[in-house]
This record gives sequence, C-alpha cells and structure tokens, in this order.
Amino acid sequence: MEGSEAGPSNVKVLTRRELFDIMQHQNLPNMSEKLDFLENYLLGYDDYNEAEIKAIKHNFSYYKSELKRRWNAAHSIEEKFIKKNNQWLEGNFTIPKAVNRPGRPAKTF
Repeated sequence: MEGSEAGPSNVKVLTRRELFDIMQHQNLPNMSEKLDFLENYLLGYDDYNEAEIKAIKHNFSYYKSELKRRWNAAHSIEEKFIKKNNQWLEGNFTIPKAVNRPGRPAKTF
C-alpha cells in the first residue's frame, strides 16, 4: 500500500482502484476468493482491536457488494469494468490505523 495517503484522525485512505488492483494481481481462480484475500489483507494490515475490525468489515462489505454488482454488470470483463466504473474506482476506502497508547503496556492477569 505504498501509494496510499494518510487521512485525518488516524485513518488510512485508499482508492477503490488500489484495492481492485491488489485483488486482481492475485492469481486466484474466482472473484469470491480474490475478495476473501483482500479482506484478510486489510484485516492483517495492522494490529486492530475488535471495534476497528468491525468497522473494517462493515466498510468492506459495502465495497464487496458494490464491486460484485458492478463486476457482473460489466460481464466480468476487466477492461469494460474499468471503463464503466472509472469514477467509482477513484472514490476512497478508509481503514482505521491502530492507535498505540503511549506508556507501559497493560498487564493481563
């Protein structure tokens, strides 16, 4: 995620195109497996707490359903998909950055 920009309030901002490109570069047989890979990639990006994981999954579920709808409308042809959905792909997808609290780590008993 080199081309990503840091957003306000500890949020990482990616374009939908960046997510699509990451997903398409995976040598997986179908869209479903590529989307699963992308979700795991986003969840493994940082050490998130439960609330952050929930937020990522919520945002990703919207992205996933919208991508599937648009992908099927383009008849699963990448060139046609990009041409028809260029403006949508330029939109942002935000993921929270894990916030490390300063000081001594809390001890679990």
